[in-house]
Amino acid sequence: VTNTVNILTAPTAGLLTNNACKNESITFIDNSIGTVIDWEWNFGSKTSNEPNPIETFSTDGIYPVELIITDIFGCKDTVNGTFEVFANPIADFIPDSICVNTPVLFTDFSQLNGQNIISAIWEIVGLDSSNQLNPIFTFENPGLAFINYDIQTNKGCIDSKEKKITIFEKPIADFATTQSFAAPNQEIEFANTSIGETDYLWYFDDNMTSSLENPTHIYNNVGSYTVKLITSNEYNCQDSTTHTIKIVEPKLDIAILECTAIPNKTNTQFTMVVKLLNNGTDISNFNFNVDIPQTINISEQWEGHLIPGEIILYTLTTRFEMRNGKLPETTCVSVSHNDGLKDENISDNKCCGLNTSTFEIASLYPNPVENVLNLELLVPRIKSLEVIIYNEQGKISLQEIPTNIQEGILNMKLNTNTFSKGVYTLKCIYGGEIFTKTFIKN
Repeated sequence: VTNTVNILTAPTAGLLTNNACKNESITFIDNSIGTVIDWEWNFGSKTSNEPNPIETFSTDGIYPVELIITDIFGCKDTVNGTFEVFANPIADFIPDSICVNTPVLFTDFSQLNGQNIISAIWEIVGLDSSNQLNPIFTFENPGLAFINYDIQTNKGCIDSKEKKITIFEKPIADFATTQSFAAPNQEIEFANTSIGETDYLWYFDDNMTSSLENPTHIYNNVGSYTVKLITSNEYNCQDSTTHTIKIVEPKLDIAILECTAIPNKTNTQFTMVVKLLNNGTDISNFNFNVDIPQTINISEQWEGHLIPGEIILYTLTTRFEMRNGKLPETTCVSVSHNDGLKDENISDNKCCGLNTSTFEIASLYPNPVENVLNLELLVPRIKSLEVIIYNEQGKISLQEIPTNIQEGILNMKLNTNTFSKGVYTLKCIYGGEIFTKTFIKN
C-alpha cells in the first residue's frame, strides 16, 4: 500500500507591540508568517481572539503577552513577549497663594515615578504663559488667578493640574522719625506709619534690629545710617522702605535770612516776622533779641524743634508801639543761644530791616577814629554806591565801591590806619545823590 503524505510548512508566530502609559490604548499586532485563521492572545489578566487587538491597562508594570496562532491546516505556533505600562505622572506645583507685585517662583512639585519632564506648559488664564519648568510670574492686581499646568515625561506620559490661587494685598511700609540728624548717644524715636501690616522688622544699619512697632534707638558713632523697615501681614506679604539718619557732632548755627516789621490794621502797633534757617543740627530753643534804636531792646525765647536745613517764618509774640502811625526807620533782630552756647557763625545771627525810603549815613564810629572806621548806611534800594574819603586838602585818601549792596543796613569797615591826624570828609555817592559826614583821625 502506498500512501502519499504531505508535509505542511508550519506557521511561524510573531507579534509586535509597544509600551504605553496607564489607561492608554496599546495595539498588539500579529506579525506571524503563514495563513492564520485563529488567534489566541493572552495578556495575563486579559485575552483576545482578535488578530490585532487593542487593550488598555489601569495598573503600571511589566506584563507578559502570549500569542498562539492556528493556520488553515490546523497547525499551531506560539510566541511570547513582554510590554510595559508606565505610571502616569501626577502634575502639581507650588505656591497656592502669593502677594501682589512680588515676583514669585512657581516650582514644579509633580510626582514623576522615576520619569523626567521633557515638556512643561504654564498658562495663567488671560494673563501670561511660559514653557519653563520653574517660571517666575508677577501679579499686578489682588484677587484670584486661574493657572493651568501641563507636563509630559520622557515616557510620553502626560498630566495636567488646574489651580485657583489667591493674590493677596501687600502692606505699605513707611515710617517717620523725630530727627533725620542727631548727635551721638542721642535717643531717636521711630514712628511706624505703615498701612495693612501686622509684624515689623527694623534694621538700624549698626548690627542692631527691633521687632517693635515704634522703637527708639541710640547711635554711638558719627556716620550716615540707612534705617530699613520690613513690614508683613497675616498672609506673609512684605513691603519695605528706608530712611537715612545722619549722626553728627552737635552744631549750633542759626541764620536770619529776612526780618520784616508788620504793622497792625490801625497802625498803632507792629510785630516782627523773621525768616530763619537752621544750618546746624537739631535745635529746640534759642532767644530772639529785638533792637529798635533809641526806643527799646527786648528778648523773647523761642521753643520748638528745628531740624537741619529747615527754614521757618516766625512771628514774634511781642507787640511794639508805633509813633504817629509810623514804623521806626530800622528794626534789628538777632538770635542767641541759651546756657552760654556759641553759634558757629555769628555773622548771620543778625538782621536789620529798613523801614524808610531815604538813603542815610546812619552811623559813623568811632569818632575820633584810630585804625578802623565803622560805617553804617541805610540803603532803601539797590543802586550804585561809591564811598570816598577826602583829607583837609581835598585829596582822596580812600575810595571804595561796595559789591555786596542789598536793601537794608549796609555795614562797612574802612581802614584809616595810614591816615594822618586831622579832619576828614566822607562822601557817599548813592544813585547820583551825594551824602557827606565828617570825622576826626587821631
